[in-house]
Amino acid sequence: MTLGQRLGRTASELLALQKAARSRPQKQVLAAQLQRLLEVTGTLVDANVERATPEYDAASRELEHAHHALEAALDDLAEVAEAIERTAKAVDLLAKLVVLAA
Repeated sequence: MTLGQRLGRTASELLALQKAARSRPQKQVLAAQLQRLLEVTGTLVDANVERATPEYDAASRELEHAHHALEAALDDLAEVAEAIERTAKAVDLLAKLVVLAA
């Protein structure tokens, strides 16, 4: 298993455990751990992915759109469908970028 696969698995497991945790303090600690894992993953990506490509720009732009859609969804649950769609598009563009980086 690669580091990237392990990072994804760990993020998924932290999220699942956060949902299953019964106490608020445990949920908060797990949320903080997930946030830190994602921050470190972002730093790793920035250090290793070529930025000067159209695919990088497209993925970065779409992640920004997804971010705004997710923020709107947090404010208004009617926006959840758009947030899901935007996030899916961003993940698809990231997957294309991964193919180029490999």
